[in-house]
Amino acid sequence: MTLKVLLANAPNLTANRNASNYACYPHIGIIQLATATREALGDRVDIRVVDGGISNTETVQQAVRAFAPDVVGVSALTPTYSEALKIADTAKACGAKVVLATTTQSFFPR
Repeated sequence: MTLKVLLANAPNLTANRNASNYACYPHIGIIQLATATREALGDRVDIRVVDGGISNTETVQQAVRAFAPDVVGVSALTPTYSEALKIADTAKACGAKVVLATTTQSFFPR
């Protein structure tokens, strides 16, 4: 059985619904995680990465629905938290387990 995993960084909500101006660099964290997961699990995992820095929330949600992953990991920052929750809700509705990560958790782990 192949585990289907989708990793995304949450888009920044903008007035024109295009988040492309928000990300000047690729979101390395989810790329590193995808690479490490692929190296550890090999063909036992089918992993996809969706960059919310160049996509909007609807595009990420469509990717979740189309791929139908077993696990969805969403990276969020304070300004992208509300969009991360929308992605998480979509993933849960599709039956996926959801992992929501943010740097804030490292500051206040309890």
